[in-house]
Amino acid sequence: MTGIIQKLHIMSGFIIREKYYLALVFCTVSFSTFIFLNFIGVMPSELKANSGTGEKQASIATSNSNVASSDGESVSTSQVAHSSTLNPAFPTRIRIDRVGLDAPVLNPTSILIPVLNKALTQGVVRYPEGGMPGRGNLFILGHSTSFKVVNNQAYKSFNELKNVVKGDRIIVQTVDKEYIYEVTSVRLTTSDQAVVKFGTNKNMLTLSTCNVLGAKEERYVVEADFITSRDL
Repeated sequence: MTGIIQKLHIMSGFIIREKYYLALVFCTVSFSTFIFLNFIGVMPSELKANSGTGEKQASIATSNSNVASSDGESVSTSQVAHSSTLNPAFPTRIRIDRVGLDAPVLNPTSILIPVLNKALTQGVVRYPEGGMPGRGNLFILGHSTSFKVVNNQAYKSFNELKNVVKGDRIIVQTVDKEYIYEVTSVRLTTSDQAVVKFGTNKNMLTLSTCNVLGAKEERYVVEADFITSRDL
């Protein structure tokens, strides 16, 4: 017991003497960790909207495994809401049975980054200025992560999107209907090159998530044509 007490006394004396050195080491390790996470794409990137040639569009830039800060802006519960509380025509769930993808869909009422990021902690998100199920270009984005274990399962919502292939069926549910889409393309692109256009008469679905094993700017984008709808 005396030996243990002596060792503790020596250790505490070392900590007191070298407190500034230890603080420097701690700060250096923390900063290096932050830089490394940012380099491998774990740190969140922006989701930003822009305007093109007179028609609405959005650049694809979803984050992967974490949620960005609110940048000092407050997010109200009414801005991040589940579908049935707003409009029964909004999507409530998305499924791709072949790859085992099944996730709730949220419908925020704002395109502000804090609002979208808050919604992404609860599921995948319908972009507010996009189309509706069966009408226009329905744009849904979600998180994916390379981490095997995460506390919030919403971060894994679109993990299987990279395994989708042409011809797969995608089912989007509302309160009383389900809308069936067929995949026409799956591509890996960058956030600044991929633009989702909403000023189109084509009824389709666009899905997007990050490539967690690639550069942080890379995105998987899936496009699908609307086939039919049926009552639940």
